[in-house]
Amino acid sequence: MFIPTVRASLLIPTPSASNPNSEHLFVILTKPCPCPPGTQKCVLLVSFSTVHPRCDRTCIMNSEDHPFFTRESFAAYYKTIIKTTEFLSNGVHDGKFIEKDPFREEVFDRICSGLLASPDALPKHIAFYLNAQQ
Repeated sequence: MFIPTVRASLLIPTPSASNPNSEHLFVILTKPCPCPPGTQKCVLLVSFSTVHPRCDRTCIMNSEDHPFFTRESFAAYYKTIIKTTEFLSNGVHDGKFIEKDPFREEVFDRICSGLLASPDALPKHIAFYLNAQQ
């Protein structure tokens, strides 16, 4: 059974009109926290996309950073999401999400620092991240 933990990564479907079979790698940035307080436990996740000319270059990844990356990718902080641990666990259990290797500590630290520095990170996601650190 998958238990959402910090540094864990998941391949999650991200279908769009132009690419209904699209999937992206996500990393869990926080320990499970109530959201809103007193309700189900949630975690903050950020996804990665292939580098393109207008992308946020705050946190660039390559094959040395994670075995999933076969080309230069970036942390897409504008696609950061908050999901319940139950949603993620059920997705893995049901075969909708695929668990991948966890991120190494030093790479994970770069991703977290990038969240705080990125112009694309939303205030609500930064607040959730900071609250989870307490």
